[in-house]
Amino acid sequence: MKSYCVALFNNDKKAVTKISSFATLHDNQLRYWLDQADRIIDQCQRDAKEQVDCEIVINTLILKNFSIQLSYIGPNKITLDKFCELSRTVRLSHAFLSKYICFNDKHFSRKLILQTTYLSVYVIGWEPSQESLMHHHGNSLDAILILEGEMTHWLLSPEECKSKNVPFEAHPSSQKFSGKAEKFTVGDWVFIDRHCAHQIANSSEKRLATLHIRFGAPPDDDNWETTEDQPVIVWYQMEEYVLNLQSPKL
Repeated sequence: MKSYCVALFNNDKKAVTKISSFATLHDNQLRYWLDQADRIIDQCQRDAKEQVDCEIVINTLILKNFSIQLSYIGPNKITLDKFCELSRTVRLSHAFLSKYICFNDKHFSRKLILQTTYLSVYVIGWEPSQESLMHHHGNSLDAILILEGEMTHWLLSPEECKSKNVPFEAHPSSQKFSGKAEKFTVGDWVFIDRHCAHQIANSSEKRLATLHIRFGAPPDDDNWETTEDQPVIVWYQMEEYVLNLQSPKL
């Protein structure tokens, strides 16, 4: 796939034809993903304000494949273990993710990468001392990957969440929790089960950036930054493609 995209962007028609012909004759899975790459490039060229590059196409294909795999299971049937397994396959490049990392002096800053009916993928930038309050995400599953810096994280079980009356995110009754916390650094994953509560803080002196994958209801607060001045691929309602395609794994 990467060779095909590189050939496309280098206008290497001979290589494009060779790869495309091989896929058509010998590899239905590759043919499917070549077609998806073509569709992504077409849409990007119509919608994006900046020139599309190979990084955007490859990473968008990774996200699309991830969304398809999740949609086969559904948000109410997937187990936490399966969600963790699939989330770890989302190996997005730093060059791609850096387009979404931004910071705000007043509060943590979130930028959306992908949004379907049940799946939200986004990046949050945290200045030193910025934090979220203790909250839960209801029936959603969440995965957090630390991209830059160090994250301080508190996690409460569903039982603790209920006993302490922890509210759903963005509720005005949310409060800061001061119990035992864990530290996570670049490359670490944190997974949050349904009805668990958690709290994040950047307790270090350096900036923190985190990638978030949520399978369930999207975030419910106002800490979003505009993406109008950035190259951005947001696949709203991707399920409309999934329902009409018998797509193989990438």
